[in-house]
Amino acid sequence: MSRALAKLARLKREQRLTRMSAEERDALERIEVEAAEAGAEFRYPAAARLRPSTVLGVLRRDGFRCKACGGQATLTVDGAARNFNGLDTVCAACLDPKEGDE
Repeated sequence: MSRALAKLARLKREQRLTRMSAEERDALERIEVEAAEAGAEFRYPAAARLRPSTVLGVLRRDGFRCKACGGQATLTVDGAARNFNGLDTVCAACLDPKEGDE
């Protein structure tokens, strides 16, 4: 990733964090800690605009494992809906088969 893209990603994350409530910032920190404790790698679904507390709930429900293959590499939360029941934990390989081949 170029320096400019890395800086832009960092600025967007900082902007998103300043708009979050304290509870949502805490949930975002818990995601990182719990994913690491479960041995999983997690990528926050920035494009989905999901609340961190919703993401944390989905990850916990799915046991920090991909619903499709059971893997724990580069997990994210994806689905057709923005509510808890319409979301699933998926790994990068199952979300985008081309990305998993790289």
